[in-house]
Amino acid sequence: LKMAAGTTSFFEELNPVFQRITLEGDEIPAAAFLDAVSQWLPLFDRLGKVFSPVKSDIGGNVEKLRKSQAASGLATLQAMVKVDISNKTTKKNNSACESLLWLKRALEYMLQLLTKASTNPPRELSVCAQEAYDATLSNFHGFIVRKTFGVGLMAFPSRR
Repeated sequence: LKMAAGTTSFFEELNPVFQRITLEGDEIPAAAFLDAVSQWLPLFDRLGKVFSPVKSDIGGNVEKLRKSQAASGLATLQAMVKVDISNKTTKKNNSACESLLWLKRALEYMLQLLTKASTNPPRELSVCAQEAYDATLSNFHGFIVRKTFGVGLMAFPSRR
């Protein structure tokens, strides 16, 4: 797919969003990171309805982290995690740690999927998606979610 002269692709526009984040010492500013992740959400609309659960998961975790940050007043992801550790709430539903962990897992899935799809263009997207899922999220999902994901693969768009 060729782009018209003077235009940029979705990925070219989004590529620098994480690069623009300025670390606070060695820590990641929560607001800037969450803003950068949020800018990727429209990608899922372009990929089709089959990606609605992934978009919802990522968006939901971003919102949980925003609420956690607003409630705590903490500026960085690391500070939010440290508070969860000191409060012994790392495994609590909707904690910053839990939300950040699932956000990381979902982003790893998308990285794997996009890498597999871009490095092997003849391979069907459903195959790339299954391989990415197997390498990332499947280890953390129960039987029913794994089977539901497999059914969802049938709705994946074809490259043809």
